[in-house]
Amino acid sequence: MRFKENRKFNANCLRLSSKIFVIIVSIAFFDALNCLGASLRWADKIIIEGMVKDWSEAHNHWDLEKFSLMYADDVYFYCQQLSKQKCISLKSTLLKPNEIFNQKIISKIEYYQYSNGVTLVSFTKKVKTKRLTKEYPSYLLFYKQNGKLLIVGEGDRITDKNLKIKLNVNTITLPKDDIKSPKEIEREQDNGFGLKLLLGLLILVFLICVFFLLRYFSSKKLEESKRWKFRQNRPHFFARN
Repeated sequence: MRFKENRKFNANCLRLSSKIFVIIVSIAFFDALNCLGASLRWADKIIIEGMVKDWSEAHNHWDLEKFSLMYADDVYFYCQQLSKQKCISLKSTLLKPNEIFNQKIISKIEYYQYSNGVTLVSFTKKVKTKRLTKEYPSYLLFYKQNGKLLIVGEGDRITDKNLKIKLNVNTITLPKDDIKSPKEIEREQDNGFGLKLLLGLLILVFLICVFFLLRYFSSKKLEESKRWKFRQNRPHFFARN
């Protein structure tokens, strides 16, 4: 009698767990579609992190050409709006092969996304020169132009404090995208929908596979439980002498 009750209990647990899993799969599927934009922005984070490291290394190798590739045409450069050429010119006065200069990022990189599309990237850099070694709580501002991430701002909190200027991203000059035709805009929207649908289907297939694997192992465990119960409750005359 107890074996039958345990068997019924295990079967009910299996059905309940299956229903719960179906609900979780449904919620996860629709949540994945809704949050797909955020997962795409994660790709931007990876690109930005690489650009920050390249930006830092460009100081150590006096690579002014790299700054030219990463900067927008106008840059909020240590509390003043300057052209790309002027920023690179100021960098060239600081970075000289015959001068001792080394820069290294020593903290975790933190991100903050503003409503106007600007991404604030904060970190601490350690700068070593001939005269001193000092740490600076610094930041870079990134913005997309025609789908390409560019540096639109550079500064540090010490300079902001000394000049008594608070960073305001709404006053920064941002690059504008090239004017696109209606067909190009429609094509980009169609591609975005197709990508969402494809990723959504892949997520759904993955969750379904996990569901059937769980059912398989659950049924396997239930079968083993049945065998164990049978061995425990079988009559003694079936046992070997």
